[in-house]
Amino acid sequence: MAQFRIATFNLENFDETGPGVRPSLQERVALMRPQILRLRADVAFFQEVNGQERPGRPRALLALAELLQGTNLEGAQLVSTRPQDDAVYNERNLVIATHLPVLAVEQLSNDLVARLMYRRL
Repeated sequence: MAQFRIATFNLENFDETGPGVRPSLQERVALMRPQILRLRADVAFFQEVNGQERPGRPRALLALAELLQGTNLEGAQLVSTRPQDDAVYNERNLVIATHLPVLAVEQLSNDLVARLMYRRL
């Protein structure tokens, strides 16, 4: 039986930062990339990954791609939560990164249970 490693990592609102805002994306990458290297995951699940915008292009996971540079997940296929268009959400995306083949993707959003309702008690 083949073995592979699965890991999960909460990146806590992982995003680019404005000038002078600390910690900067580069500081966060410098801190977190060694953790990603140590995981040696074949499949990694990331939470709270924000999407970045570039003029004329759909919002994408550019900060996450920067984090994964120089790791075994560099260039991996990224499967994430998505709104109706082909972009990613602005904030708090769930992302799977892997070099293994992804045969199918399905996103469930209140398809199996009723939408939560807030009721004041």
